Order: sequence, then structure tokens, then C-alpha cells
Amino acid sequence: MSLLVAVTAVPVAIALVARYGTLPPIETARAAAVLVALVPQGLVVMVTVTYALAIVRLAGDKALIQRSSAVESMSRVDVLCLDKTGTLTTPLIELARQHPYVPEDELRLAVSGFLASAGLATRSADALRVVFPGTQRPLVDEVPFSSELRWSAVTFAGEEQGLPETFLMGAPEVLIPRLGDGSDPSIMERVGEWAAEGLRVMLFAGAPPGAVVRDAGDAPLIPEGLRPMALFALREQLRPDARQTLSRFRDAGVTLKLISGDNPETVAALSRQVGLTFDGPAVSGLDLAELDDAALVAAVGNGTVFGRVPPSLKARLVLALRERGHWVAMVGDGVNDVLSLKQAHLGISMQSGSQATRAVADIVLLEDSFAALPEAVVEGQRIITGMQDSLHLFLARAMYMSLVIFGVALLGLVLPVSPRHNTVLALVTVGIPALFLAVWARPARPGLDSLRRILRLVIPPAVACAALAIPLYAWYSRSGDVDLARTAFTTFAVFCGLWLLPLLEPPIGESMSGADADGADWRPSALALALVGLYGSFFAIPPAREFFELAPLGLGDLALIAALATAWAVLVMISWRVRIVDRVRATIHHATH
Repeated sequence: MSLLVAVTAVPVAIALVARYGTLPPIETARAAAVLVALVPQGLVVMVTVTYALAIVRLAGDKALIQRSSAVESMSRVDVLCLDKTGTLTTPLIELARQHPYVPEDELRLAVSGFLASAGLATRSADALRVVFPGTQRPLVDEVPFSSELRWSAVTFAGEEQGLPETFLMGAPEVLIPRLGDGSDPSIMERVGEWAAEGLRVMLFAGAPPGAVVRDAGDAPLIPEGLRPMALFALREQLRPDARQTLSRFRDAGVTLKLISGDNPETVAALSRQVGLTFDGPAVSGLDLAELDDAALVAAVGNGTVFGRVPPSLKARLVLALRERGHWVAMVGDGVNDVLSLKQAHLGISMQSGSQATRAVADIVLLEDSFAALPEAVVEGQRIITGMQDSLHLFLARAMYMSLVIFGVALLGLVLPVSPRHNTVLALVTVGIPALFLAVWARPARPGLDSLRRILRLVIPPAVACAALAIPLYAWYSRSGDVDLARTAFTTFAVFCGLWLLPLLEPPIGESMSGADADGADWRPSALALALVGLYGSFFAIPPAREFFELAPLGLGDLALIAALATAWAVLVMISWRVRIVDRVRATIHHATH
């Protein structure tokens, strides 16, 4: 957008000079050449190189950037959605507790046969297979596990040692309502106790002989009269850096949302273990699923921890956050996270995640380094801040030069700069400062309305500079000494351009632009002084003075130019403080509506 502003402004200025100016044809051609040179072609190269360097640096921090747009997206993230499993926890899961309701031999035979025969490709099933190894048995039917069902079932070809033919395993709250009479009433109480400890609880049950797990339409069906056989509690290992990583996000002003398919109580307990505190109970996806989109948008902002959220609802939650105006990043590792990663502004996957998840992700965290994510966000903010500061310099110069050339043309004066003067201005006020500002940039989340910020920070300096530079140039042109007039204008433009550095990056803790300052930074001010010395050396060294076509200036000339540049700085500070651009926009809006 910033480059578009510059590219649009320059041809407009050329057309105005040609239409309304009174310059001779040769001077009009020179003015057009200078204006064309103002188009910041180097911005494209600067942006490309900056993004490339950022990608290399982030790869060193174990964050693989798969789409270059992710660099900017990282800088804007204000809400981070996390899937618990594989993100806050490691991929390792172990059986922590079990409570059998049938004899051990009967339980072991049933569970081992179930795990060996069912096509369960989950980490929970793998953890149970370590404790209950078995051999595969012939199947009559199988209901595969899914996040929507939250249970799975197998029906064996025939009874063995008096066991029921059909077994089910899944979320206790789904299977318990189908338990038969006489079941242990303390099952739900035990489930609640284990979930409160952050354990993932699963119920294993047997169905009566002859029970079916599909209805007449072949849809999955939980049979009635289930017999509880065991409760299993699985423990996920928290990542050792999870607490510190989440703390860094909170310090950076990023809101955290934990979204999982597990029991809300389990998710809430784990969130507290990693320091993610919240008010009220965890939100159940069963309650949210009944809400329409408008109600979901209103509800999602109040919750922090969400449990029993299927993939489709997880994607709706991400969209709801976007509807609230947030810039959303989603971290996940499983196939069930693909939809939500695609809906987020920024999709992030673990390296150990599924191939589908890695394919749609904008960033892949190498070696599952969750701790690399805050570094990536900070790096993105730093890069965008540096680029914005550089853009302000490019655009301010392009705008005030366009205004000055047009104003001078209306007065019938010769072009105020030669190509060599323009080289001095480009080098001293834009080229060198832009390089250092990009290197020194500090992380700060950019505002979403970047065009308004550009207009507010660029228009006042450009207009004020042109308003003072045109009379200054006209005054010096009265003597007929074109070189002196051009040198006076060039010196004034250099002083204004260097004044802009401490105005954009103040050496004190208070921002002169009226925005929140991120601490004092004396380096841009020191750079401005050094560049004043560099510009002065062009006058002191005769070959340089002759090459850049600079005429000698007396102390009186320098005092006048310095005073005007200081007055320009005061005007800019006042216009920024009172937000003159916003006031003008508001006035125009009210007048036209």
C-alpha cells in the first residue's frame, strides 16, 4: 500500500507540472526525471531481502517459514489459539491409572483384543497397547474413532470365554448414559477427580450379546445396557518450556485461547499447570455447538479454555475471533487441526504433526520447539516496525519533493534540485537512515489501519516542508544564483529529513508523534548528528563540493536554514499531537455524509 501511494503520487505530480507549470520544456523534462527518480524502486528489493533474512534467522531459531507472508502475519498476532495435545504437551502419553470393574484376566483379554483388532491410530491407543499387548481377532463390524463421535467400537466374529461380542471405548460422558442398571454409581465421580488432575480419562465397556453399533441407516449407534469394564487415565507430559513460553506471549500482549477435544475439566487442569489462569469454568463445545454464528462471536471472546471441541467447531471459533477483529494464529499438530489452521490468519504446525497439518501451515516449528514461537512473533514485529520506519522516510521525501517541484513550477522558477542534489538527499535522508532504522528496529505490534498511520505520519512533514521550502527557494532565487538557491533548498531538505529521525524514534521516553513510545532510543538522534557531519564534509572537501554541485553557504544562510528546519520540526510535532490528518478526514467525512 505504501509503495502504491508513492507510485501514484509521482505521475500525478508530473502531470500537474506539465499542465500548470510555466517551466521551459527542458526544465519540465528535468523535473519529470527527478520525480521519476523519487519512486522508491529500491523498496521492492528492500522488502524482499528483509523477508529473506528474516526467514533465515527464524530457521536458525527452529521456526521454518513456508510462506513469506507469515513474516508480516506474525507481527500482527493478538490472539493465539492452542491445541493442547502435542502443543503444550509432548507427543508422549502414558497410562497413569486404571480402575477395573471386572476380573483382571477378563479385562486384559478384552482390552488387548480390542486394541489389536481396532484400527485406532491414536496416541492414547498406542499408550494402552504398551500395557495391553494382544493379537488380532476377526471382526464383524467396527466403528472408527472420530473427534465428533468421541468413541469407537468393535464387534468380534463370536464370543470367546463368555465375553460379550461388542466392546466400546471412548469419552466417559458419552458412554455412561448408556450403562445398564446396577452399574457403579461412583464412576462419574472418579472421572471428575481424575480429570481435575489433568488426566485424560477413557471408559472401556462391553455391550450385551447380539448388540449392534449401527442403526438401520448404518449410522453409528451406542447400544443400551453397556457394562463398564474399566476406567483408564492417561497422562500427557507437559513441555518443560510451556509455562515460560505462554508467559512470554502474555507479556507481549497476546491473548491465549486453549482449544481441545478433551474433557473441559482435563483441559482446565492442564492449563492451570502451565500458568494459564482464567475466571469461571472451562467452556464445553457441547454448549457452543448449539449457538448460531452471531452468538458464537459474542461467546468466544469471554472464554479462555475450551474442551470437547470437534474440528468443525474449532474452525468456527477461529472464524468468530476473526469476526471480532482479532489477528488470529492457530497452533496444532493433528489432522483434526487442519480446518482451523486454514481459517486462521497464521497457521502453525509442529514438525511431528501430521503431513496434512504441515502442508497447510504457514510456519512449522522444527524439533517441535514451542519455545521458538515467541521469538518468531517478536522477530516479525521487529521486521515490520523497521520496514514501516523506512517507508515513512521514503514516502515523506517523495511527497514533499513532488509538492515543491509543482509549487516551483507554478512560480515559473527553475527546478530546485539537480540530479546530483537529488542523490545527496536520497543518500543522506533516506538511504543510510533506512538501513540503520531497519537494523535498530524494536518489536511492536503494528496497528491494523496501516494506511491511516502512514497518512498521519507522512502528510504533515511533507506539507510543512514544502510550505517552508518553496518560499525559501524563491527568496534565494531572487539573486539569480541558481546554484546557491538549489544548495539552500537541498540543505533545508537535509536538515528536515534528519530532524525526522528523532521525531519518529525519540531519544526520550515520550513519543513525539503522539503514539505510545517503547522506551527511549538515542541511536537515531546520534545517527542524525553524524549525517549532519557527513553532509558538512561535502562542503569542506572541494572535490565533493564540486561533484555534488554545492555552493558555499555563509553563517547567516546556515542560521536561517537551521531556524526554518527547527520551525518545521515544531510544526510537525504539533500536527502529530493534535492529529491534524484525522481531524481533516473527520471534517470531510461529516461534510459529505
